[in-house]
Amino acid sequence: MVKRQKFEITLKNNRTGRSLLIPVLPTDGQLSYMPGKTQAESINIVNLGKVDIPSGHDLDGVEFSAFFPARYDAGYCTTSKLLKPLEYDKLIQDWKKRRDPIQFIVPAAKINRRMYISDYRPRYGIGAEGDVYYALSLVEYRDIKPVKVKIDTKTLKKKGSRSRPKLPKKPNPEYYVVKKGDWLIKIAKRHGIKDWRRDLYLPNKKPKGPLGPNPDLIYPGQKLKLP
Repeated sequence: MVKRQKFEITLKNNRTGRSLLIPVLPTDGQLSYMPGKTQAESINIVNLGKVDIPSGHDLDGVEFSAFFPARYDAGYCTTSKLLKPLEYDKLIQDWKKRRDPIQFIVPAAKINRRMYISDYRPRYGIGAEGDVYYALSLVEYRDIKPVKVKIDTKTLKKKGSRSRPKLPKKPNPEYYVVKKGDWLIKIAKRHGIKDWRRDLYLPNKKPKGPLGPNPDLIYPGQKLKLP
């Protein structure tokens, strides 16, 4: 004979380690567990049309209504070790306010999920004197873990450097060695120099070059710099 498992609801605060056994099961006998819907991303594919691609799921949720009893009654209490109703009330409100991660455990339904209290609505002065009726909602708790990104500073320096581009090297100057029978105008015409005085004589005049004050006097072996 299979022993029937006792139906219990436990809330365990993962931050403080404190566990709370719900003292009275849902008053309407219902515990609503709502698995999150599958999310999908729609894309359009040529010659196929709109296609939905699964991209995750919504958060799971739990809802139920019950009450915190002012006195023990074996007919509906799950434990004889009761807190005062307002102590239960304050504890739940504190957990909700801090958004503490709560382990929601229902062994008979094989539920053991990490959640947080999203909504808590107490009602006072209803039923037996001192009882606190409430509606409680919990939502799946997901951690967002930061991803460490290693930045290569050497690469950034290389990419981000704004060094000036290297200037092209100046071509080596050309020279002409004066031969017997040469004169400046003749040399200028031979090398396509339009203004022989400005572009050939003056750059080669002393002290820059070998030529003297008279441009008509040039001698074989003199080395003239061409423009």
